[in-house]
Amino acid sequence: MSIRVAAFVLLAACAAPGKQLPRTAITDPGELLFNGYAKPDVTCYKCHNGDGTGTKRAPALATRVPKLTDDQLRTVILEGRGKMPAWRKHLTDDEVAQLTVFLRARFGR
Repeated sequence: MSIRVAAFVLLAACAAPGKQLPRTAITDPGELLFNGYAKPDVTCYKCHNGDGTGTKRAPALATRVPKLTDDQLRTVILEGRGKMPAWRKHLTDDEVAQLTVFLRARFGR
């Protein structure tokens, strides 16, 4: 691995994580998952921020979600894409559906 690549990986790993929305402000099951409250090992908010506005680790979802079909969203969640990890081992089919419904409602088509 080159020094540039190693430095980039180190900086990306050290980028400030996103912030959870307050638990009391969330009622949607998908948003609870997204923010790590329904399942502590599902931490979408750490890279995308609790409101989906993005961080240095990952983009704002308003720029990505509208370009994807529901099937494509499910695939990205389950298999990952680019730097995003796969969440297949952490989520049930119902939980993936909850996330998809939340993402679609929040960020549109």
